[in-house]
Parts: sequence; structure tokens; C-alpha cells
Amino acid sequence: MKIRNGFVSNSSSSSFIISKKKHTKATMTVEVDLEDFAEEIITDMQQLDDYFLSNYEYKTIPGMLQDDEDLKKLYNKCFDAITNHEEVIIGRVSNDSSNAINNMVYEQGLDNLSDNVTLIDNNI
Repeated sequence: MKIRNGFVSNSSSSSFIISKKKHTKATMTVEVDLEDFAEEIITDMQQLDDYFLSNYEYKTIPGMLQDDEDLKKLYNKCFDAITNHEEVIIGRVSNDSSNAINNMVYEQGLDNLSDNVTLIDNNI
């Protein structure tokens, strides 16, 4: 048995011992509340317009929609979500965080979202 004496630092790894039934995979499912990484949660059209105007430096929504086709597509997807009584969550994760869940979401991406979640964009 390994016994630690003295100073123990936070390490970047952890050990585990598990058992599993033979001829099965040892898998794990992790549920992550993406709202924990939200920079903004948009619930109505005024908030949506305010977000786009302040973050993309346009004076008007019609001007933005006319000038930038990519922003128009993004805005319209968010608009559709709001009109369908959904919330739009703007979030950010990075690989330089001390938060293991943050790093996992960054590395794994958003491929396995639950059925009630739609990926609008993953590279804003």
C-alpha cells in the first residue's frame, strides 16, 4: 500500500479501481450543465438584439442583417429559438482552465447534447 508522507500537491492525474462484468465496456456518462459556462442567457428578443448590437458592433439589427451573411444566419437561428420559447445560452470553455469539466467540454466538444438542446453555433 502506498502511503503519502509530507507535502502532497494537487496533481493532474487521479487513480481509480473499478470492477465490471466480463465482456462489457467500462464506460462513464458525465452530465454537464452548460449553463455553468454561460456568459449570457437570452430569453427574449430585446436581449437578443442587445447582445448582437453590443458584441458585433453594429448600430442596427437591419444593418447587421444586410451587411453580414454569417451573422444573419446566426441571428436568425437565435431568433427562431426565442420565438419557439427556448432560451439561447452563449457560453465559453477553454483548454487553459483549472476546471476539469471545462477542459473536458473543450476537448470533447458538444457532440452528445441531450434531446432538448440544439447546437446553434460552436465557434463564435
